[in-house]
Amino acid sequence: MVPWPLSTWRIILNEFMITFFVNCKGRDLEHGNPCGERCMAKYAFLKARGMDTVLRVHVQPRGGKNEIVGLYRGFLKLRLKAPPVDGEANRECLRFLSKILKQGRGQLEILHGERSRWKNILVRDRNVQELESLFEAILPLSSGNT
Repeated sequence: MVPWPLSTWRIILNEFMITFFVNCKGRDLEHGNPCGERCMAKYAFLKARGMDTVLRVHVQPRGGKNEIVGLYRGFLKLRLKAPPVDGEANRECLRFLSKILKQGRGQLEILHGERSRWKNILVRDRNVQELESLFEAILPLSSGNT
């Protein structure tokens, strides 16, 4: 038996949610750090991680040529000519991204998804705003599924 009626639980839950969002306003909820200029990235595939940025990509190996296809389910979709054998596609992915981002190959690291098409790639020493401006110039030119 529930000690309080359901309507009372709804009020308690609503008060908690209101208190939670009021207290967290203007803060980065993932890291608990105060926000700089804004909390949310313009592109869903970019995520701040301290002074670095995590780039979320969907890789399509054996695609004929290396290119940015566009956006796919909130990820940046890349088509790569390398096959997914012995990490060739991963190496090609990092090489291609380092060329696009004009960043050294050592500054990129696959955090998650070495054996998957869905990858999280750490871009060291580049903040979200820098990468947003870079992708603003690249993405309108490429057509992709949103």
